[in-house]
Amino acid sequence: MGSKVTERLRLRRDYSKLQKAQEVPNLINIQRESYEHFLQTNRPIDKREDLGLQAVFKSVFPIRDYNDTASLEYVSYNLGDPKYDVLECHERGMTWAAPLKVTIQLVLWDTSPDGARQIRDIKEQEVYFGEIPLMTENGTFMVNGTERVIVSQLHRSPGVFFDHDKGKSHSSGKLLYNARIIPYRGSWLDMEFDVKDVLHVRIDRRRKQHATVLLRALGMRSEEILSKFYRLDRIRFGKAGAAFKKFAPMHLEGQRAFKEVKKGQKVLVKAGQKYNRAVVRRMKEAEIDEIEIDPETVPGMVCAKTIIEATEDIEAPGSDQLIVESGEILVGWDQILNVLGPTLEKLSEDDVREFFSKFNVVVAAGEPLSADVVDAKGRVKAEGTVSTLRDLGIHELDVLYLSEAHIGESLLKTLYGDGLEPERDDLTSHFFNFPRGEALIEIYKRIRPGDPPRIETAEANFHNLFFNPERYDLSAVGRLKVDFKLHGAGREQRKIGKKVDAASGSEFTEGGTLTKDDICETVRYLLELRASTDPVNYTIDDIDHLGNRRVRSVGELIENQYRLGLVRMERAIKERMSIQDIETLMPQDLINYKPVSAVIKEFFGSSQLSQFMDQTNPLSEITHKRRLSALGPGGLTRERAGFEVRDVHPTHYGRVCPIETPEGPNIGLISSLATYARVNEFGFVETPYRVVDDNGKVTNRITYLTAMQEERQVIAQANARLDENNHFIDEYVSARKNNEFQRVPREEVTLMDVSPNQLVSVAASLIPFLENDDANRALMGSNMQRQAVPLLKTSAPLVGTGMEKVVARDSGATVVAKRAGIVEAVDATRIVLKSDDLTEDPLDTGVDIYNLIKYQRSNQNTCINQRPIVRIGDTVVANEVIADGQSTDRGELALGQNVLVAFMPWQGYNFEDSILISENIVRDDVFTSIHIEEFECIARDTKLGKEEITRDIPNVGEEALKNLDESGIIRIGAEVASGDILVGKVTPKSETQLSPEEKLL
Repeated sequence: MGSKVTERLRLRRDYSKLQKAQEVPNLINIQRESYEHFLQTNRPIDKREDLGLQAVFKSVFPIRDYNDTASLEYVSYNLGDPKYDVLECHERGMTWAAPLKVTIQLVLWDTSPDGARQIRDIKEQEVYFGEIPLMTENGTFMVNGTERVIVSQLHRSPGVFFDHDKGKSHSSGKLLYNARIIPYRGSWLDMEFDVKDVLHVRIDRRRKQHATVLLRALGMRSEEILSKFYRLDRIRFGKAGAAFKKFAPMHLEGQRAFKEVKKGQKVLVKAGQKYNRAVVRRMKEAEIDEIEIDPETVPGMVCAKTIIEATEDIEAPGSDQLIVESGEILVGWDQILNVLGPTLEKLSEDDVREFFSKFNVVVAAGEPLSADVVDAKGRVKAEGTVSTLRDLGIHELDVLYLSEAHIGESLLKTLYGDGLEPERDDLTSHFFNFPRGEALIEIYKRIRPGDPPRIETAEANFHNLFFNPERYDLSAVGRLKVDFKLHGAGREQRKIGKKVDAASGSEFTEGGTLTKDDICETVRYLLELRASTDPVNYTIDDIDHLGNRRVRSVGELIENQYRLGLVRMERAIKERMSIQDIETLMPQDLINYKPVSAVIKEFFGSSQLSQFMDQTNPLSEITHKRRLSALGPGGLTRERAGFEVRDVHPTHYGRVCPIETPEGPNIGLISSLATYARVNEFGFVETPYRVVDDNGKVTNRITYLTAMQEERQVIAQANARLDENNHFIDEYVSARKNNEFQRVPREEVTLMDVSPNQLVSVAASLIPFLENDDANRALMGSNMQRQAVPLLKTSAPLVGTGMEKVVARDSGATVVAKRAGIVEAVDATRIVLKSDDLTEDPLDTGVDIYNLIKYQRSNQNTCINQRPIVRIGDTVVANEVIADGQSTDRGELALGQNVLVAFMPWQGYNFEDSILISENIVRDDVFTSIHIEEFECIARDTKLGKEEITRDIPNVGEEALKNLDESGIIRIGAEVASGDILVGKVTPKSETQLSPEEKLL
């Protein structure tokens, strides 16, 4: 089955039963693509998108002075050429970085007395912004002469999340539900129920307060709150005390009929009969409009709208026009303000109070209707609101549907308990929106407990918490998650676009801040979730689901650091703009790039996610670049992480490897990306599937899906049997449905895995017959492959998995031809190719020179050495391996040796874990490896004099100095053993012995 490509590459026979639907993608694309999105070096300056560095500059600029007379505005940035190449930076111990130059405009404004502004002057200048490290072709960074890797972070996605306490808070085991809105940047908002079903909110984990305080702060009145969250029942008062309710099918199930319900002569429901689904359906078909209810159940129902009666005739001020007649009934605030609004705006507060004294509140929104109070003889001592309403001629009334089958009395209890409702009869408080001001002050008291509250400060503080784009950012991912959860996948997602803030003039992401609708929908979802009326559409979230966790790759991590540096720089710029005479200054006089440079340097040098590259062998390099860590800034800590976070989750299938993870305290927190997985623009991990068309045919069309998109799909395994037309042979197919393995009819299957490899990481996919291994041994095997040191003589495995050449190619250990050609010259240090495939560049001679790395020390002190595998005159095709590197053999990964192993006792010498090895293995250097170590010796100036490097070392015999040259340094080529002197150094010593006190000084 295998075919010979060239003489140089080994002939491999492929025994796999399944054909590959897709080639393995480049294994270090996660690093390269992320950094390319950050820098956008391949795009023209004027066509750059608002991503990465461009987005950071646009979010911080323009910077205005405090008087708003001058502003610094961002135009564009460009990257210069690095001073040295990567190899030279490695030798010199320098960072491989490019100078960043940013074009900035200083705009000066003139303001006329009437407030009009016009531009007086614009000064444009290119400002040096320090250096920005560049990524090498292999996805690494050269920092201070060593190769480092920025590990991708797997963190909790911004968005809205619903959960419960699993019955731990209360002895009864009652589930207390909660919601949390997590932004990318800004204040967290928590909502939670207590044991008494009162809904509370917390802002930034401060002291809790009633949720209705937050709703009132958003400008909602009691009426609006009740009608937004509760369903309403329409009650009609009939003659002789009868009461009727508008027919609402959803509100009837489980109740009993007060009187029989007829349609013509046909009895649909008998008196006292329970309404069930069949009965309700019959009533619906019969088009019943209303049903009679027991009048005694009306007292106790909660009124949905405030009902107000005018006690006097009310005229418009300054005219004879009658607005409201005495005895006229106004229902609800909307109607009152529609009638009186234009009139009231012309009056002072005292006049408004006098105005409202002519009204009487019959019943307030949220207030239960009351019955008449009667004495023992049946005489009415006090008239209830039901009788009052009948007397006033009100025949219809909206009441709240308070059944536990919907959201119950939870919100009503919260509203009663928030303590912000003004007195029932004080209509002026309603008009002046008294509860909103109080609510803002209540929130302010929780956030700034010591500060004296003022309404203006409280208003500004509340706006900054959730609605100011500079302080609060949900990000595109957060907006996607919020819309997906609260408004359903079916509704079109709100577009994230750029807008200009009217107040500050700066650009911001539309949809990046919270809206009143988001908060209300979160409350509604939480109320519905507690009621559990619709377990399909209202569900709690699993925080370990990969739809709720996202990857922050290198580009995003550095973008966040840049933003941090620019914000620090912004403060200093504002100070300078206000202190100095701005007329004579240029942009570079105002900008000090040092804070930005310091932040970037600190990130690359000491961040938990910036790691010394594991360079033991090509596999360890590739695994390090594909690693996902839940640790790091903004992530978890080893001590706090529980079992659930570390465990394998069904959504890891094809995205994160269930096998490869460390064995120690980091188990489950550090994982590896699966072979075919990729990270999408929002940071969610996607995996590829073959599409099954409507006729049941498995096509070769590939679609990438995130864990969220995959939920409703039925996915067959890659080993499902197919006929020659790519239809399933078996009637029932083993597939994944709702995150579980099931046997499903083949007609239900919508997708199919592309390869059995897609489940595991690169390291695990190098283990032949992995399916026969125990999971724990496979974990150890995949980890131990990374520890194999490069051998002197490499040997590719006799039995491979086909991934060996992919790892060797993508790791950068081998040298790959960029274009087809003929080998012109070869030696140990370079390969020269002559190609006919010329580019449009006039300087292109068609000659490619590949310099090989010779005996270079790796980060782990192993030897990196490349050797050619082509000869002069060989024809080479594009992307073909032309030179082997460490641990590779003819373009394939070769970590070990093919040795004969026998399992047998040998006179007790191999007892337990002892092993015997053949003398030939040692003699033939089968497992011999080269290690290159670097030692430094520094001669310092001390208080007592200079240290000196010399051959003349006191009290040391000539035998110990035989390998040192005249300056006291070991000769090149000398063979040394442990304990031998490499450099001779003498340090001046004081004549007298210092006391401990003197040493301390």
